[in-house]
Amino acid sequence: MRMVELINNVNRLSEGTELESKTLMNVITDSALDPNKIPLTNNASQAWNMDFFLQSLTDDPRPLRDDVRRTIAEHFGSFERFQETFTQ
Repeated sequence: MRMVELINNVNRLSEGTELESKTLMNVITDSALDPNKIPLTNNASQAWNMDFFLQSLTDDPRPLRDDVRRTIAEHFGSFERFQETFTQ
């Protein structure tokens, strides 16, 4: 339900403006520097972020790329330690 709320806010806040028919990414980039459009930027950013997250979910997990696994290991000592940290 949160996504619907965010999109409704973006639609309401952009209604009647040059941003009304733009994509979320364009709304974000075109409104980000205008202090009067902070609520619009925030709602559009949160909606884009949630959509990105939801699009990345899968019921068919794949192994991590080697570079990602290495970076995680650099920060946590090992990939296994990372997994332990986030499953507690």
